[in-house]
Amino acid sequence: MSHANPIEDDDDAPAEVLEARIDTPGVRLDKALAEAFPTLSRARLQALLAAGAVSRDGLPLTGGASKARPGLYAVALPPVAPADPQPEAIPLTVLYEDADLIVIDKPAGMAAHPAPGSETGTLVNALLAHCGAGLSGIGGVPVPASFTGWTRTPRASWSPPRPTAPTPACRPCSRPTTSSAPTSP
Repeated sequence: MSHANPIEDDDDAPAEVLEARIDTPGVRLDKALAEAFPTLSRARLQALLAAGAVSRDGLPLTGGASKARPGLYAVALPPVAPADPQPEAIPLTVLYEDADLIVIDKPAGMAAHPAPGSETGTLVNALLAHCGAGLSGIGGVPVPASFTGWTRTPRASWSPPRPTAPTPACRPCSRPTTSSAPTSP
């Protein structure tokens, strides 16, 4: 069974240490840890192992592929970093931009938004710098469209919107409406 202990790390920021006894030898270490600490994914545990944040009986471990040995395992979870993306002057290929819409040719490999392992250099960081105060937001916080939904369109098939004029096939409907808004003559 695992339990948590708060500790202080080198930066004086509070961290959390999860502890569990593993008595099943022979299983891959990352798999045994994932079973002992069900709130952590196997991938997260592998990253914590690589960072030296996992120990057995006080000795640091680094290889998730090694076999688990019986003992008391401790996983030191680093403090959670605030999710506050900052503007970064990253060149963007802007295909179209007006007051309400921006169409970007996002480079392959560029992360859309900050996440563990790609906290900077993302499309969100670039849009925050490019759009500045003109960026719409949610709850008073500027949020690029990557947080609110977007459409992926191949660059070759996209063209800027064109003003349209009514055509004979596009006339106001003469049927009665249930709306309280006035209808056009």
